[in-house]
Amino acid sequence: KIDTRKSVLDLEAFREMLHISPRIPNQSFADLPTEEEVLDFLRFLGHSHDIRYLTDVNVNTLYQPWRSFASVINKCLTGKSSGVNSFRLSQAQLLWGFYHRINIEFAYLIWEDFMYQVEHKSQKRSNKMNYPRFTKVVINYFMTRKPSISRRNRIHWHYVRDDA
Repeated sequence: KIDTRKSVLDLEAFREMLHISPRIPNQSFADLPTEEEVLDFLRFLGHSHDIRYLTDVNVNTLYQPWRSFASVINKCLTGKSSGVNSFRLSQAQLLWGFYHRINIEFAYLIWEDFMYQVEHKSQKRSNKMNYPRFTKVVINYFMTRKPSISRRNRIHWHYVRDDA
């Protein structure tokens, strides 16, 4: 018998999938930086062009170590490996959080970026949405919590444990 109940993928489920919680129990996440704070941070990192808005930021104009780190974030979240590498606010906030080692809610930022891609999918030339790094986590999460899901065609599943 096939399970016809719907499963909801929301921020809470995503946070649980990634095992992200505050480091210290009962201590909430730090506030995210505003766009202006992020722009000041990018200037501090040595962005070589004038920045008035986040859309003015090109990852390729940062100093080498920060350019590499920002490109990794961009590649992991968007799948882009070439072209003008610009940041969305959520991606720049990830870099800010990593740099300052502040307990920000990374799951929320990844979720925001994910939802941006879902909402703007029709504006892209292709019909693809590049989030391969998370599909295995999502599939594993639902397959371990929903034993009633048919396992007949498991040959095409992508589990995290398959990477080991």
